[in-house]
Amino acid sequence: MIFHRDDIVRIAKHGDKEAFSRMFHEYYGKLFGLARYYVKSNELAEEVVDDTFVKIWQKRKKLSGVKNLEAYLYTIIKNHSINQIRTNSDRQFMSIDNVDLKIKMIARNPEEQLLSKEMLSVMEHSVSSLPERCGLVYRMVKDDGLSYKEVAAMLKISVKMVEKHVGTALRRIRQEMTGYTGRSNTNLKNLK
Repeated sequence: MIFHRDDIVRIAKHGDKEAFSRMFHEYYGKLFGLARYYVKSNELAEEVVDDTFVKIWQKRKKLSGVKNLEAYLYTIIKNHSINQIRTNSDRQFMSIDNVDLKIKMIARNPEEQLLSKEMLSVMEHSVSSLPERCGLVYRMVKDDGLSYKEVAAMLKISVKMVEKHVGTALRRIRQEMTGYTGRSNTNLKNLK
């Protein structure tokens, strides 16, 4: 059940619900992550993404003019998230879950498992403490697998600025990881 470019046409011109379902399943996780980054709440992020998909379905005929669906969806989510923040600025939300980093560490024994969890915690903390734009760019590149050019287009910044944000993020992560391990680790220097 993979979403294809042809599915956009089927959704826009024929109201194909199966194609829309494939699009929903293909992009929901990425869009949820982006919304959660902005609104800092799982519940509100879910609402943002759900509302976005409802609006896309209601205005599905406009999809036929979309050249880069992923950029289009990211832009809608970003704008809707910002509107939610403005609307709910007087209410405080607290997310139960922190940002998930997609890092796999193999531990052979309980001590290594504990150290792995601690290292993940240090990395999560360093990423979450990045300046807002820097953290967003880093997540879009590293977690979502977008190219620098795609991120630049979505956020309306230069590719050089994307490179700068990613470089800043990697330096901060290396510093905190080096501080955690107490020594300069050559593996951390290769963190890309």
